[in-house]
Amino acid sequence: MIPSPKIYATLATLTTLGYDYSITFGQEVDLVWSRSFTFGTGLFFLTRYLPFIDLAMTISVYTSFSEDITAEDCVRQIRTVTVLQTVGICVAQLILVLRTIAIWERKFTVVVSLGVLYWLAVSCSIYVIVLYLKSLRFQKRPFQPCIISHVDEILFVGFIIILFMETVVVGLTGLKALRNTWRTSSPWIIQLYRRGIIYFLLIFMASVVNLLLLLIAPNNYKLVFTDAQRTLHSILCSRVILMILAQKNQVAPSLTVCSDEDTHWRFARPTSMIETALDLDIFTSPAEAPSNTRTKLTSGLIGK
Repeated sequence: MIPSPKIYATLATLTTLGYDYSITFGQEVDLVWSRSFTFGTGLFFLTRYLPFIDLAMTISVYTSFSEDITAEDCVRQIRTVTVLQTVGICVAQLILVLRTIAIWERKFTVVVSLGVLYWLAVSCSIYVIVLYLKSLRFQKRPFQPCIISHVDEILFVGFIIILFMETVVVGLTGLKALRNTWRTSSPWIIQLYRRGIIYFLLIFMASVVNLLLLLIAPNNYKLVFTDAQRTLHSILCSRVILMILAQKNQVAPSLTVCSDEDTHWRFARPTSMIETALDLDIFTSPAEAPSNTRTKLTSGLIGK
């Protein structure tokens, strides 16, 4: 019996995830572990480590040759994996949303619009996933792995929702990048926006590929790229946060801020309890300071 094509794709995805983890682990230790635990760092750890769990479970499902495992067992295991993947994508999307809110300087209209859009997207996605899981069917013969026999195409609605969210985020990020790059000569800030947009476009293209596979591919290939998309969310969102924290570590540890109306350097206004709890600071860099302030770099370490 030839293994399902899903297993090859998942193994390749796990290899990619492991490689990325190995080359960025040092950064994680230096930049994230030293920070106090907040909502922002919690999101980082979730998006960073959840893929290892659901990828391992996926491999287990598609390499289970035991005659004791039934088609119902396959469905139960895939439901668990799908729930974990959905949580992972929702966490990654939330990171992208918070990053967008941060670079737009927490403007009320952006916060409300993206907040409402995100929760509508999550609610609709949960409903779609429930319908999809109810329709999922496997065939399981003794000493053969789980093979998908039926997938409801309702799942394509979920990918459309993801595409829409990513389009909005890319659009807002691109608009902010155009505004800021005209006013800055900082190569780092230009690189940050360029990489951010490239990362978003890669995630967007992964969603398009999954949508096309779901609509036109045979049953056994419809879900072959879902693990790759979910892992791409994890890798790229983690890299965005690590890139921002690395830049913060390089510039200056403590920032004092002066408004355009005040010629005396003074400490930046304290953040609210909610902002501190959310740790939105983890999603934006010092180079992206609000346009009505000027920053002065002093000695010390950021985040201490």
